[in-house]
Amino acid sequence: MAQIRDVRSHTVAALIGRTEPEKLAVTLRQRLPRAKIGTRRSTERIPPTTPRIPLRVSKPELRFKVICTQNLPSVPFSTIATVGCSLRRMIVTIDGPAGSGKSTAARKLAARLEIAYLDTGAMYRAIALAALQNHLDLGDENAITQFAQCVDLEVDCGATHARVRVDDHDVTEALRSIEVSRATSRIARFQGVRDRLVSMQREIGAKLEDFVTEGRDQGSVVFPGADFRFILEACVDVRARRRYQEMQADGQDVRLQDVANSIRERDSIDAKQWEPLVKSGAAVVIDTTRLTVAQVIDLLAETIARSGDS
Repeated sequence: MAQIRDVRSHTVAALIGRTEPEKLAVTLRQRLPRAKIGTRRSTERIPPTTPRIPLRVSKPELRFKVICTQNLPSVPFSTIATVGCSLRRMIVTIDGPAGSGKSTAARKLAARLEIAYLDTGAMYRAIALAALQNHLDLGDENAITQFAQCVDLEVDCGATHARVRVDDHDVTEALRSIEVSRATSRIARFQGVRDRLVSMQREIGAKLEDFVTEGRDQGSVVFPGADFRFILEACVDVRARRRYQEMQADGQDVRLQDVANSIRERDSIDAKQWEPLVKSGAAVVIDTTRLTVAQVIDLLAETIARSGDS
């Protein structure tokens, strides 16, 4: 079976297998849904046991050399299919309310697609956590805005994780407490804070080749030109139970009712950020209330794959 490796680093390997060039083109289209792909055949006397040959290529034109060993005694050579691929970056946004599963979905979808994961909610939480640690008045918009401009915030975006550092300290594990959640809903309303973080998110996005990002306004404000825009929803009771279980697993002593109240409070503030996408039909809306994580990821991936086939 042919496999595609190191697409993001633009190091494309020669692939060995029985797959015909046309089938390889289909595989490439599935893995690179935004690409324009065609095939060209040639023959060359290459031993059937030829190992993978790394081929360094440059943007924006990626050329995939694929070796398809025939393994026939009477045909002592391989068919070589050179697949020309004009590829542009792919951005996937996932927005929605707290507890809808968007963070988990974004992280797992990024892992499946083998692209970066940008957790923007963690950036707001990091500012809120830092404000709490510095004993700032969360109702003082000017003070919080000025503070947000000065915080040294770093985000490490991997395919399966997003680590956050504030003033050179990793704070990732401290971002999910109910206290930080409540503080986040307050400071996220301040336009100065939003302006600073939106600018940072766009800068990070410009450096990433392809990525999945999640938050409240990713598809409507930060990356309105994203290739795929999704909104995940779920009923309040289910969202509260999910967040409650996550917090208990982290060792936090919380009550389910407190978590539900916190989510309702955030909903009253956050919903307006993705509502324009719902009303205009610009995003695909998925209700995750009765879906498993695996089913949600499958729906997201299938939507992207269908677009690549059209």
